[in-house]
Amino acid sequence: MCTLFFLAFPSAEAQGEEHTYQSKLVTINYNDKHLLEEFEKKIRPSSFSYALNAIFLGEGGISKDASLGEFVDALFQRVQQILGMPLPSLKVKIQLLKDQKDVSWTYASIAAKLTKAPAFYWQKTNTIYLDPHEVSRGILAHEMGHAVIDHYFVIRPPPKIAEMLCQYVDKEISSQPF
Repeated sequence: MCTLFFLAFPSAEAQGEEHTYQSKLVTINYNDKHLLEEFEKKIRPSSFSYALNAIFLGEGGISKDASLGEFVDALFQRVQQILGMPLPSLKVKIQLLKDQKDVSWTYASIAAKLTKAPAFYWQKTNTIYLDPHEVSRGILAHEMGHAVIDHYFVIRPPPKIAEMLCQYVDKEISSQPF
């Protein structure tokens, strides 16, 4: 009898209940704690990277003991610094999706066309949608760049200009220690 009860009423996590991780500048929404863990694993520098940073750059930068929120906030501020577009009160949402198929389906439902990108930024909801299995620190910074650019200008730049700026952010974040 108990087995049937549990089958009929799965746990909230199994049903995909929405969870939120809140930092000062970023709200991360996810349905499964494993998505948040995968996201953190993909965007945080490894212990080896922290050691190299300490050797070559000194003790500046974000501590390896910083929380995920502190790390993501520092990344968002670094994106603004690279672009030369400070927006201290700007906040952004990140929606962690299950996989690339989910990212494509979400983009198609919003934009009425398909994408194969592992992430995208949607200005109307001020949200970055991404697959935590395929994301990198550079990809996340690229999408954060779109958020900054879309909020910085009164008249948004042409899409090709915005994309070039975001590719520059991706390159800078990916090529430099954090």
